Amino acid sequence: MVGKTGPPAQQVWRSARKIPLSEALPGGIVAQLDALGQALMHVARTHHDATLATLEQETLTVMRAAMAGLLGAVLQTSTSSLQPGGIGRTVPCPRCGERVPLAGWRSRTLTTVCGTLTVERPWYHCAGCQQGWSPSDLTWDLAPRTRISAGVADWLVDLGA
Repeated sequence: MVGKTGPPAQQVWRSARKIPLSEALPGGIVAQLDALGQALMHVARTHHDATLATLEQETLTVMRAAMAGLLGAVLQTSTSSLQPGGIGRTVPCPRCGERVPLAGWRSRTLTTVCGTLTVERPWYHCAGCQQGWSPSDLTWDLAPRTRISAGVADWLVDLGA
């Protein structure tokens, strides 16, 4: 009788040079992933020998709680205007083209499909045409005073259909 002794062996690919996780990923993302890992370990420890339904629900709850922080870390890493030196001392006004210095930093709270997120982004104000804007908002394709992401707007359209 030929029987299986376990799952089939999987081929493991290894890179020629091992890079520590902290060097391969930005610190903000690593911090969020570490917090997620700690929360999942807490679920595993506090729900030892629990049913699949319980573990499934608890894991989903932890994942949902981590999503906004992970999105924030990804936005921070991927948006040039949020990087040190990512924008110049002055930027052109999107309305009139006049070069304008940084006026300060402003927070913006958005409801996204990943949860509610507050981001600090650079803010500019053109004295010539009285236009205020953030390059980050332009990058993210956010209209002025919008409080929901495109993903949430799509959900709302689907709900209304």
